[in-house]
Amino acid sequence: MSNCFRVIYITLAVIVCLMVSLVRILQADELSAEDIMAKSRAAMSQPLRYTRVSENGTEMVVYQKTLPNGSVATLMSSPAT
Repeated sequence: MSNCFRVIYITLAVIVCLMVSLVRILQADELSAEDIMAKSRAAMSQPLRYTRVSENGTEMVVYQKTLPNGSVATLMSSPAT
């Protein structure tokens, strides 16, 4: 019976050690409050909006926004022809 309890205690100790090490690994990847706010401001910033007029006089509304990875997303809206 004592061997059974010994195995249970050792198993629980190993589980606790693994959980502590996992928490430390996860905490190492956390961003600071300043980093979170900077990323939030960039993501929530207003997109650039302008009207583009083609050579034949067709107007298109163009929206552009820089994404967090640095690429530019563009959306064009033109009236139905």
